[in-house]
Amino acid sequence: MNDLPKLGDRSGAIELISNTLLRLGFISSPSDIFDEKLTQGVKAFQQDRGLTVNGLINEITARSLEEARFRLGDRVLVFNTTALMRGDDVANLQDRLIQMGFNCGKVDGVYEITTENAVKEFQKSVGILSDGRCGPATLISLMRLAKTVS
Repeated sequence: MNDLPKLGDRSGAIELISNTLLRLGFISSPSDIFDEKLTQGVKAFQQDRGLTVNGLINEITARSLEEARFRLGDRVLVFNTTALMRGDDVANLQDRLIQMGFNCGKVDGVYEITTENAVKEFQKSVGILSDGRCGPATLISLMRLAKTVS
């Protein structure tokens, strides 16, 4: 727990937090120090995510920031029983699948078996390899169909 960032710290982790908050619109310029501006951005992020709002980077906030870093297409999504993939990219995928009528359970940002099965069904329906992995071919098909569905 001692390695969690705190006020006054400077590190690569602080820069990553800053860049994530900047991309998400919680701060207006990047920072390399955990200062008051970054604290306010963390508080806004915590409020938005329904977390305890204190401006501190505890384990829950750190995990939420990590999950918020990913956009759909940043990485190949795959079901792994030993380490479930989590993130905003997974939630975006789940939301798109539901909009197109594929049952992946609830939108929770966790790539588990129900999400994998929905991806396989989607892949089957568009005629691509049905392996449950959300990689480039699946993303291209999703993007093409998203335009049609909306």
